[in-house]
Amino acid sequence: MTDETVSEEPIYQPLADVRVLDLTGQYAGSQITRILADLGAEVNKVEAARHMDMVSRGLVPTDNRPTNHWWTRTAYWAERNINKRGITVDLTTDEGKEVFYDLLDVSDILAENYTPRVMRHFGFEYEQLKERKPGLIHISLSGYGQEGPLANAPANAFGMLAAAGLAYAMGEPGPAPYLPTTSLADMYAGISAATSILVALRRVRLTGEGERIDMAGREGGMAMGAGFVLGSQLPPDQPGERVYSTLILGCAGDEEWLVVCYRDAEEWAQLCGVLGIEDPPEPPADPDDPPEEVVRAAAAADRHAVASALQAAGVAAAPVQTGRDILLDPHFEERDVYALCRHTDPEIGARPFGRAFPVRVLGARGTELRDPPRDLGRDNREVFREVLGYSDERIDALYEAGVAADGPSTRFGRAWATPLDTEAMIHDGGALPAPDYLEVLSERFGERVGPLRWPEEGS
Repeated sequence: MTDETVSEEPIYQPLADVRVLDLTGQYAGSQITRILADLGAEVNKVEAARHMDMVSRGLVPTDNRPTNHWWTRTAYWAERNINKRGITVDLTTDEGKEVFYDLLDVSDILAENYTPRVMRHFGFEYEQLKERKPGLIHISLSGYGQEGPLANAPANAFGMLAAAGLAYAMGEPGPAPYLPTTSLADMYAGISAATSILVALRRVRLTGEGERIDMAGREGGMAMGAGFVLGSQLPPDQPGERVYSTLILGCAGDEEWLVVCYRDAEEWAQLCGVLGIEDPPEPPADPDDPPEEVVRAAAAADRHAVASALQAAGVAAAPVQTGRDILLDPHFEERDVYALCRHTDPEIGARPFGRAFPVRVLGARGTELRDPPRDLGRDNREVFREVLGYSDERIDALYEAGVAADGPSTRFGRAWATPLDTEAMIHDGGALPAPDYLEVLSERFGERVGPLRWPEEGS
């Protein structure tokens, strides 16, 4: 970001003196270090030319355009790694292990989300790392934790939702549960782990003693399901009383929905009044089966107008927002929830992203969003020289040995990121961006959003 665009508002960066050695990948792990980076920490993300963060680098090409530079132009990767620096170190080599230990010596936090056997394979046992650096905070985020019969089992977000019992609680009774289209278990695990790190940092500053944080994604997901677990302890014919009755009503337009949570007959009457029903029917015994006149009235109403009127009357209600709605939401705009990251690649340009730490502390907002390390090994020389004090000769030797690299291994030398399968996306309930989305976003953020130039096909 140029000096001319930097706001004079105070910026909240409590971790400005913290350095993170980031071995994480995919969603849950990179969620941890993205939060730390947004809080001001210096995060050095490590990949290897032969072992890139394939899931993040291969999902959702920018503007749904194919590219031979697939590892640099995916929206998923950018969102996960804003405010970080990117380096390449092959940890399977002796020289790479030396670089790792040098980085460890100057870092406060080591973050990784491998299965436990991977760190053992590298030879990075916690006790060994602790002996070398007693004040180290080592966060391990795996699917099932560092111990137990499932410790080495592979895991992903949907598998963890199933193993945590949450998939069973999603959807209507029927042949199969519904699964969300986003990585809920990953998100919650990442947020929980980041919170634990902040507590550990406080302890290190008070005592000088480090911490080993063992975070299991499955257990993070289970923490989301307290109500489901408690409800399952009731007899089937005694489900317990609802505090709120929740309606999901279709409104005017295509796929326009409204959620209303009412507590009593008075709030039910408020809903009917807002919908223009002069003689309100009785509240439904089953909220999933509302009276026909309520359904008809809602189908002719604007979801935003109804939600606003109900909120003003003290009834909890909200329109079901699309991604476009959220980016253009005036309340979010006022609170600076989304900000532009101005990418150095002119074929990407400025793009809006949510803040990983979306709070304001004493009026201060989060750090500015800096271009993520899209190019593999983008910050190698800067980190090796300025952080580790390596000479140019040693850095060149790392490149010659294949320990460091500025691009992927030749085995990845193909156009892997392809346009989204639109038919499958629609089948799964997804929505495609509107043709005018870049123009609308440019108006919303007051400057051009999107590429400064379109890439040539396949470039």
